[in-house]
Amino acid sequence: MKNNKIIISAAIIIAVIIGLTLYSGYRKPNELSRVNLSQPQLTKLAIIPDDYYNAMKIKGKNIDNIAFSSDFSKVAFVVASSTATGNKYSVFVNNEVGLWYDSVGFNGSNPEFTPDGKLIYFSSKGDDSLLMIDGLEKYKTDKTEAIVDLIFNQDRQKFALETLDNNSKSHIVFNGIESRGYDMITNDVISPDGTSIAYYGCMNGTYSRGGDGQCNLIVQDQQGKITEDSGLLGTGILARSKFMEGFISWSPDGKELVYKDNGQLVINGERIWSPAEGAFSASNITFSPDSKSLAYVASSTGKQYVVVNGEIRGEYDGEYGLYFSPDSKKIAYWAKKGSNWFIVVNGSEYPVNYSEFSEPTSIIFTPDYSDFAYTFRNKDWSDEYIVHGNRIIGEYFDISYPSFVANNKLVFVASDEGYKNQRVVIDGQERKPHDLIVLFPERNYSDWDYLSPYYSTQDYHYRLTPDGKGIQYGAVDGQNIYSVTESF
Repeated sequence: MKNNKIIISAAIIIAVIIGLTLYSGYRKPNELSRVNLSQPQLTKLAIIPDDYYNAMKIKGKNIDNIAFSSDFSKVAFVVASSTATGNKYSVFVNNEVGLWYDSVGFNGSNPEFTPDGKLIYFSSKGDDSLLMIDGLEKYKTDKTEAIVDLIFNQDRQKFALETLDNNSKSHIVFNGIESRGYDMITNDVISPDGTSIAYYGCMNGTYSRGGDGQCNLIVQDQQGKITEDSGLLGTGILARSKFMEGFISWSPDGKELVYKDNGQLVINGERIWSPAEGAFSASNITFSPDSKSLAYVASSTGKQYVVVNGEIRGEYDGEYGLYFSPDSKKIAYWAKKGSNWFIVVNGSEYPVNYSEFSEPTSIIFTPDYSDFAYTFRNKDWSDEYIVHGNRIIGEYFDISYPSFVANNKLVFVASDEGYKNQRVVIDGQERKPHDLIVLFPERNYSDWDYLSPYYSTQDYHYRLTPDGKGIQYGAVDGQNIYSVTESF
């Protein structure tokens, strides 16, 4: 009898072990292949100064205005120091503090790195407002005027400044030449080749101040020549009711300029009417990379129409995002019919059938558009999901920067609630978490149609290592700032 008890006890123990083993092998979708034991290569670039770091922690904030160079060999950020005469600010670069100023940047727009590694920011000292490039003073204003914004073209090789004078008039400084003053300047976009800048110049009282002013389209070239369009309707390009629909965009080759006139779409001065019946408003305006195709969404009579080169490609109850493939041969977008969502690629509809689905947040494609992944929020917006291969492969509080890299490896940044424990996920495998992950911005954003919250997230990039066997990105852990290399 005693032996039987021992045998039964042993059997129970073995069953429990087997059960635990089987259970430990089961994971939720976001836990599949979750742990990768490979250690990243960390290169420490800077240590956040004690006094500044402690002050930020007291405020419950992370480091502000951090920027990495495109090769992640340099990092820059703004630090503050309290003095008897008030706060002073400096740009900290790879553990070296620069000159101290009364202010640096505006609305979080500084510092910036150009693709070739030049550090650029603007600052103020006393009555002077300064534009600094690699430590050299490139533009200076006196007490009558202040620099308030810095505008790059898409490849970040050319830039312009917006200034504000003592009479509250805004000016554009392009190639060192200053425009006339306007009550307000908005939607400023530099052409891809850097030869011109287009913007809305508003006069006779700005809309933000409750005035009924007129906003004209202004094109300013490098010699300061101004071309001004008061609108095809003769009442100003932006009617007051349509002010927030302001949009200007250049084609990638810089030969065509698209903008809105009271909600209507205009290209090179000619109004584009939608084939859809009735009045319409255009959104998600997108050029193909080869500049040969123009796509947009026409909203009319309660429907939304995808229009490509004047041809209707689809009629939907909702549409978000338009994305051309790099070879310009394919176009993709989110679409909604009734309560059903689809991803549409060149007219082929791929249904999205998940009970958790609420709203799409992004869609990304392989370079040849042969495969795609997408993200969406659940119904209470508490979590974000990522789908690839027709299955949910991750569920997190936040998913950022999804991208296909190298041999179509799917990479994204996942965060826990409060954007904590940020970590790169490569083909479903989570890597070491960090306090903050930072990528290099690949393009300028001022030409987005900001009415649409849906956009391609492939505008920030991970840097592929020279051997093509890994990626690089920037990270902050405590007071330490690193360049991180992850192997595939």
